[in-house]
Amino acid sequence: MNLADIVSHQQQKAAQQMHDAQHWQARHDKWLSEINRLFSDITAWLREAGVAADAIEQTQQTLYEEQLGQYPTPVLKVAIGLNHITFQPKGTFLIGAYGRIDATSDLADTPAVKLVADIDQSPATAPDTPAHEQDWQWLVYPGGARPGGHVLDKETFADLIALLLEKTSNTSSNNNTP
Repeated sequence: MNLADIVSHQQQKAAQQMHDAQHWQARHDKWLSEINRLFSDITAWLREAGVAADAIEQTQQTLYEEQLGQYPTPVLKVAIGLNHITFQPKGTFLIGAYGRIDATSDLADTPAVKLVADIDQSPATAPDTPAHEQDWQWLVYPGGARPGGHVLDKETFADLIALLLEKTSNTSSNNNTP
C-alpha cells in the first residue's frame, strides 16, 4: 500500500464515520451485539480448552460516550490457574476503529492487548453502507501498538492469552491507540 492509498483509505473511513453519526442508536446496538458475539466466542474457546464454566464471569460496567450518553456494557472476567484476565470494552466512537476492548492480566509487567473492531473487508459492500449494516471483525494489537494487528480467531486468541499470562520486562501499552 502506498501513501496515497493509505490517505484515501483513511479519508473514506472518516467520511463513513461522519455518515454513521446519523445512525448512533443502530451503531450502539451493533456495538453491543459485537461485544456479545465476541464474548460468546471467547467463552466457547476457553471452555473447549478446559476452562471451567465457573471460572468465566460476565459482569456489567457503565460507559459514557458523548454521542450515546451513559449505557451498560458487559465485561468478561476469566480465571486461568491463579491468574485473571479481564476483557473490558472502552467505547465504539473512536478514531480509526468501530470499537475497542482492552484485555488485561492481573500479573505485573504484562502488556495490555487491544481488541479493535473494524469493518470486515472480505464481503463486498457499497462504500456508503453504514458501519452498523456491515460485518465487523476483531483485530488483535499486542502491547496496544499499531500497526501490526491480526484478525482474532481461535489461534490468535491462544497467542493473546499466552502474552497476557507471560511476564515480560518490555511493556509497551499505548493508551492513545484506538
